[in-house]
Amino acid sequence: MKTDLVNEILNRLNYLKPKHGNLVIDSDVHLSDIEAITDESLKARALSNNYYQGKPINIDMALANMEMAGVDMCLVWQNPSVTSYTDSKGFNFQSLLKANEYIYKAVSNYPNRFIPGGWVDPKATDMELTSQLIKICVQDFGFPIIKINPAQNQFMIDSDVVFRVVEEIYSYGAIPAFHFGADTPYTPVEGLEKVVAFAKERPVIAIHMGGGGASYIEADETYIKARVLGLKYPNLKYVLSAKRDTHIESDLISYQLKGMPFIQNLMCASDAPYGNMSWNFGGYRELFKSLKNRILHPDSRIKNHEDLFDDNAVANYMGNNMARLAIEGYTSILKVNAVKLYENFHSFSENSDIK
Repeated sequence: MKTDLVNEILNRLNYLKPKHGNLVIDSDVHLSDIEAITDESLKARALSNNYYQGKPINIDMALANMEMAGVDMCLVWQNPSVTSYTDSKGFNFQSLLKANEYIYKAVSNYPNRFIPGGWVDPKATDMELTSQLIKICVQDFGFPIIKINPAQNQFMIDSDVVFRVVEEIYSYGAIPAFHFGADTPYTPVEGLEKVVAFAKERPVIAIHMGGGGASYIEADETYIKARVLGLKYPNLKYVLSAKRDTHIESDLISYQLKGMPFIQNLMCASDAPYGNMSWNFGGYRELFKSLKNRILHPDSRIKNHEDLFDDNAVANYMGNNMARLAIEGYTSILKVNAVKLYENFHSFSENSDIK
């Protein structure tokens, strides 16, 4: 890890730490370099006003959405609907590398607006190329979080290669994140539990908390199981995006009643551009207003607990929890890669004329 990058990460930390508790953070946003799309018809479609599933947004569009939605920062990663794959693992590696480079561009240009997340795919590439990409994401880009999406490329969340990727991510100090939804059979609750148990006390982030692209009826059982699982493992962090709002409300109440450390484990998000940032964060603000209303709220858990959702609780879910997690990830990659640098230098010294 170069000195310039270390200074970049320290600057990101120095911004987050004093702001801790005062930031609204969207914890799931996908960015794309639209100008880099080589197919002109696809680029024209991406720049049109007609929405379609996965219609990409670039850095400037995300910033505009943030201003309209009253969002201070976003956890950002690439948009898989734009990143093209072929049968060539080398091509796929380069495609993912370019997508991750754009995320680095975002945080480099706007370090106080974006928290960067990397993206790897061990099936589209292979374990060797995945390891290389993890190293680049951490040591060259300073990403504190790296995501894997088993649903996208159809491999089980608890397959052997996933455990290898997770351990590799931890070896560089970063935090692994997963797409976790009922939209495919590749990310069942039971599989996620194996990953979380394997991680032991180390954090694991599960995006969508069982939601994703599944229908509400299809996802209902996964929603309920995901809530039970999250309240069992304090190292499991959930991002609330692409999930039914009524279940989100039940999640928030259950976690708030459970207390520490679980109240630090849920984070609000939009899944933009798959979800509308203004709609989602407008909804979150109104939801928290209703959760403060003991007189009118129909849930007995709200009526029986005075100030269950005070301003501090709301600040946690609206941004504080993600700020805390980003700080943990940044601090970890600095510590781990400082040790790696020392070990490499020590090994070099032992095998050279340097004394």
